[in-house]
Amino acid sequence: MAAVASLASFLGVTSSRTLATPGLLLRKCNRNSELCVAAPQHPLGLLRASSQDNVPAEIRDDPKFVAINDDDPSYGPTAMLLVGFDNHEIPKVIEYLKGMGAEAIVKVIVCCEDMLRETLWECMQRPSNVSNPPPGTAGRMPRICFMSGMTGQEVVTIVQSFPGIGLEDTAFAALVPKTAGQSLEQVMEEVIGDHERLKKH
Repeated sequence: MAAVASLASFLGVTSSRTLATPGLLLRKCNRNSELCVAAPQHPLGLLRASSQDNVPAEIRDDPKFVAINDDDPSYGPTAMLLVGFDNHEIPKVIEYLKGMGAEAIVKVIVCCEDMLRETLWECMQRPSNVSNPPPGTAGRMPRICFMSGMTGQEVVTIVQSFPGIGLEDTAFAALVPKTAGQSLEQVMEEVIGDHERLKKH
């Protein structure tokens, strides 16, 4: 996979946090995207967003819905929580991050059953377990990639490029202050609900 950003430009290593691969990183979500995305834009609400142009009115009119902006600030530890991924899919994610030069910066956590009752914040604080992944949630839960500690532009970058690793039907969400204290299970239900509604349109 071609690298989409260098280590120096990804996740705050430089002051600008600019991701500038032509044709990929500076665009908003694909108009045909069927992905449900949560992005850190406003500290007072649960933010679930996708490309606003293709989102059905029932979701767009939800007061919790906010479109993604490139300049949305980061929040929380820099991490990626993988829910519903098979163990053979996890190396694909690691290679994807290596292609960005971000494998040493983004902590990757594989979800296990006992995390469901933890808050999303607690889950993101866990150490990486990819070297010895626990019995996962694959097959029992939809595939969701939770992101933390990334700007809106970085979230959009991942949403746009992630299908290229062969994991197209993945929903995405980002840690925000409102969801930080909610259980992982509760946040998952909201994300999955949006994801399924978007797929019907």
